[in-house]
Amino acid sequence: MLHVLRTVLNASILCVVLFLAGNAHGQFVVNTTNDTPDNNPGDGVCADAGGNCSLRAAVMESNATAGNNTISLPTGNYVFTLAGANENVAATGDLDISDNLVITGADTRLTVIKADSLDRVFDIMPGVTVTIEFLEIWQGSVYAGNGGAIQNKGNLTLSELAIKTSMCEGDNGGLQGGGLGGAIYTSGSLELSQVTIHSCKALGGKGSNGVSPGGGSG
Repeated sequence: MLHVLRTVLNASILCVVLFLAGNAHGQFVVNTTNDTPDNNPGDGVCADAGGNCSLRAAVMESNATAGNNTISLPTGNYVFTLAGANENVAATGDLDISDNLVITGADTRLTVIKADSLDRVFDIMPGVTVTIEFLEIWQGSVYAGNGGAIQNKGNLTLSELAIKTSMCEGDNGGLQGGGLGGAIYTSGSLELSQVTIHSCKALGGKGSNGVSPGGGSG
């Protein structure tokens, strides 16, 4: 009986250790492909309402955790399902990154983030240093904005990465602008290493004269 109890206790301790190892301070290991927000950003634990660590939850928790954070992303298709552009906490739409972060996929061809044309994929805030590596980015799309897949206002490094089937479009009338960088738009620093861009486009939109493309007040 004591042997059985000791075995159960050891197994329980091991489970706790493994959980903490996967959620060490600033180090987040994604374990679901679902697009779910973090349940309590700032508590140091990447966990959605069901207790799983999604990519979105990991980014939200990273934003709330000061320091140089990391996210490990296993192979799989990570498809956005939470629509809602123009917010800056990564709760919906694109993944806004506001603290230093390294996102590492397990395999460039087998780790794929798809925005499903709901928004761009990443929005890097000013003053932030970010590295994204060993994954693919698909189906980013923004209207009246720049950077179909990625908008970078910080310091961004992309390594062994592919960007596919993404687009941005300028607004009609040219009042809000946009339409620059079908794959990437950067106003910060950008370093690329072994990056492939395929089937991405930037459209100017219609000018005020109603003719497309315009991209201005034209």
